[in-house]
Amino acid sequence: MRNYVLKRFWETLAATAAVLLLLTVLVVACDSEDGEDRPSVEVISETGSVSGSVSGTGTGTVTVGAMPSAGDEHYTPVSNVTPHANLALDMRDIAGLLSAATRGETVDYAAITDIYENGRHADGRTLEGYATGDSVLAEFPGDIDLDANVRAGLTGNWAGRQVSDLVRRQIINKSLQAIIFGKVQQELSSARAQMEAGNLDDASGAPHKVDEGWAFYVGAPDDEGNRNYSIAATARSRAGNFDLHGKVDPPIQHALADALEASRAGDLNAFDAAAAEVRAGLNTIFYLATLRYAKKAFGDEDTSARAQHLAEGWAFFQPIHPIVRGASTTAAATIQAIFLADPADPMSQAALDRLYAVLNDTAVVADLGIPAGLIVTDPARAN
Repeated sequence: MRNYVLKRFWETLAATAAVLLLLTVLVVACDSEDGEDRPSVEVISETGSVSGSVSGTGTGTVTVGAMPSAGDEHYTPVSNVTPHANLALDMRDIAGLLSAATRGETVDYAAITDIYENGRHADGRTLEGYATGDSVLAEFPGDIDLDANVRAGLTGNWAGRQVSDLVRRQIINKSLQAIIFGKVQQELSSARAQMEAGNLDDASGAPHKVDEGWAFYVGAPDDEGNRNYSIAATARSRAGNFDLHGKVDPPIQHALADALEASRAGDLNAFDAAAAEVRAGLNTIFYLATLRYAKKAFGDEDTSARAQHLAEGWAFFQPIHPIVRGASTTAAATIQAIFLADPADPMSQAALDRLYAVLNDTAVVADLGIPAGLIVTDPARAN
């Protein structure tokens, strides 16, 4: 009898271990994805009905344990992109560390650099990895060094001079947004490539890539559902600065939803039209930011405040600089020179007017794709 009980005990223990091993394999597989920045993993999937874009629902392949992420009132993803949205939490942590500068405290640049290079919240995705990635850099029409811009803030060596922690804070925070600017567009390019290859699968194909672009754009929500550490939040802020509430962020998200719908249908023409709207919307965010911080620097009487706003305007201008340069080398050079001026010298009215004029050059706004209703030519409109 004793031998029988022992035998049953060991059989039960072995069976339990086998079940636990199987569950572990499933969890690891389901927590992985097939994106360009992640290793390829064989996953178990099932076919079922999934929530579609804001315009409807559809049927696709869903990865077990990786159901579609939560959306918002503008966009409903059809795949799991929570890890992608979580990159915004790295930006949040960096912003939190940089806030020490506003209190006159020591800034932990080593910790900031570690988050930038190694990440914390995005399952192996890093801001540095995207800043130096060829596929992201290819989204800019001309030379741009996203990583060098961030490191100018990390080292404090910017524009040939050593700058304060307050200036470094602006350079880092805004240069990180420039990385996301490129990453969103790279995901749209990847989605189009998946469409051309015939991969319309919600979980692994073109729709998933559009979802990734949306996730990088809006960022992860906090406990109250707010997405404050993303370029979507910047879009809302800049729209408010020019009394353009609801005219920047919602159209971008609606265009992303249109791109998602087109990607699921395999409609390249509709996808291209939607992607062009997204790109124009992203350009608009940084166009408005460039205008706003030029106006802020003009109004500053304090050298420290002027230095911060000049750096902020410069960093916001960098993602659209290659497009502006392609349309007008004069415009690009003029804007760069104004933002790189010595902050000890007050900005003149002539310099402010000149910046607004060249950034609103007909060829420049056309290449940026700025919607007619969002073009701002009068500095008085900025607040």
